[in-house]
Amino acid sequence: MNWIECLESGKVKKRTKDEEKAASLLEMAENRLAHAKQSKMSKKDASIIVEEHYEALLQLIEGLMSREGLKSDDHECAICFLGEFYDECFDAEELDFIQRLRKARNKSRYEGQNIDVAVAEEYTSRSKHVFEKLKKLFV
Repeated sequence: MNWIECLESGKVKKRTKDEEKAASLLEMAENRLAHAKQSKMSKKDASIIVEEHYEALLQLIEGLMSREGLKSDDHECAICFLGEFYDECFDAEELDFIQRLRKARNKSRYEGQNIDVAVAEEYTSRSKHVFEKLKKLFV
């Protein structure tokens, strides 16, 4: 899916720009990631930790969308938003990583598939980098 398809399908809607909501989502994302970092990576918790990292990234993206007066009903379209509005900040590989993280989270959450510890460690390491880049966009 691409940005135009997201708009044409109605999965992205115009809203009033909301800086307060954006700030709140930023704070929630920071809290979520801090909580995830406190958890010890183990076979039992790897999937949950990855899910929390993904949710933190999504909250930041939703905050940026709120600042632009947009709301997405679809996670894939939220990620497409980054490619459309912040293409100078995120290259195709980083956007692809966020999409892979989304898919891993969905398999874990909706299909009960565990995420391997080594994969989870790679995902969380990379997501921290993306998180910091997203956070800088709020300044």
